[in-house]
Amino acid sequence: MKITHPQTRAIEACYTFRVTMDESDERISFLLEEPSTLVSSMIASCVEENRMWWEGFLRLFLERSSKFFSKAYTIQQLLPIITHTFAMPNAMPNAMPNAMPNAMSNAVSDSVSGPSTVLLSPKSIQIRGGTFCVFWDHECESLVIDIPVGTLPADPEISELSEHFETECSALSDLIPMSPSVPVLEEFSLQEIPLSSTDNATRLHDRQKAKEARLKAKLAIYRAQTEMNEYYDKYGTDLSDSDASDSDTESVSSQK
Repeated sequence: MKITHPQTRAIEACYTFRVTMDESDERISFLLEEPSTLVSSMIASCVEENRMWWEGFLRLFLERSSKFFSKAYTIQQLLPIITHTFAMPNAMPNAMPNAMPNAMSNAVSDSVSGPSTVLLSPKSIQIRGGTFCVFWDHECESLVIDIPVGTLPADPEISELSEHFETECSALSDLIPMSPSVPVLEEFSLQEIPLSSTDNATRLHDRQKAKEARLKAKLAIYRAQTEMNEYYDKYGTDLSDSDASDSDTESVSSQK
């Protein structure tokens, strides 16, 4: 298209190439640690830091648009005349050349809160008056760290122990009915262990250990009750503490 130069008022040709990128295409980015206003010099610095990516993009552009040029140009020929600026949001393509009369200037764009990552992708290329200006779209991603406070992650070992305990208790109640003549083991009060919530890391750790000990103790009680049921079913006599002591002594002697 033909446009009028904003300063010299001379009529000059302007060629605009639109750039389309897929979501999977790699983009370049830079980090803003503090709230800042985006300026074109930031793009130039980012392009320089990602020189391999930038030269690959230029090489692809020259290959796909070669039919529009009178001769084959090289990347080295383009680099000295390339300028960068942020694309105007919602700008019409035909209005872009006059909307940005001096693409070589350090054009100012919108403000970004920091810290943020600014992703860049080329939107269009404009060739006019001996300049090669690239207009860039940008997308900002805030760098926010979210640390959950007051929550305790589940311990996989405790969860596995709890599931195993529930399974064994269910099996005991279904397969081994309690005999009326068998005394029931008294379960001591495990609720006396203080398990109040606290933000102290050491107490939280001890709280988890206490829960694990409680589960193991309950499981031991149910297993002992099962052994007593089997003893009464087989011998039909009472099991005294002295019997248990003698049995334990004999077991130890045999091991020696």
